[in-house]
Amino acid sequence: MTKTHHVLRAVVLVTSALLAAEAVEAQLSYTRGQPVSPAYEGFEVNPDGSYNLVFGYMNRNWEEEIDVPIGEGNYFAWTTPGGLDDLGRARYDPSNADMGQPTHFLPRRNRFTFEVRVPADFGEEELVWTLTTQGETRRAFASLRQDLLIDNMVIASETGALGAGTRDPVQRATGRRDRRWAHAKRGGGSARDDRGARDR
Repeated sequence: MTKTHHVLRAVVLVTSALLAAEAVEAQLSYTRGQPVSPAYEGFEVNPDGSYNLVFGYMNRNWEEEIDVPIGEGNYFAWTTPGGLDDLGRARYDPSNADMGQPTHFLPRRNRFTFEVRVPADFGEEELVWTLTTQGETRRAFASLRQDLLIDNMVIASETGALGAGTRDPVQRATGRRDRRWAHAKRGGGSARDDRGARDR
């Protein structure tokens, strides 16, 4: 083998090792040390015309629970669209900071965790949740874009509800139909009686 072949072979081996290491890194899951990202799930329309802006979060850790008190690391701010797109820009105001958001973050994805009620004239405004964990600042931007409207189908698909739209609770949970439930629905007793016996 010539010197060129040895160099080329070394380059290929080093490149292969780096790619393999990168692939392993991409597949790693972490028990601790990762940030929490706030998430805007969408909005619900209330009968009086007001809205509920619904939020959740993703704690990227598999085990670590993180605490962030209300303050400069965990706050809400009202703004116009794009007003807080720059993560270096802060708009902390203690009078608006607390909107009922969590201060204790459980591991992994936590959907539909809390909601913030806004008036019917919310219009084009944005409500921005800023969260700083593990030295990283992340934001969730809430607006009334129509593609973010939450309905029962959205909730079912986002929470992985098996058999969404099925009234039989056993079928939803197992994929099999509960004979007692079907019997009760045909008039052979009350489904409530069957459930009540199990609950006692």
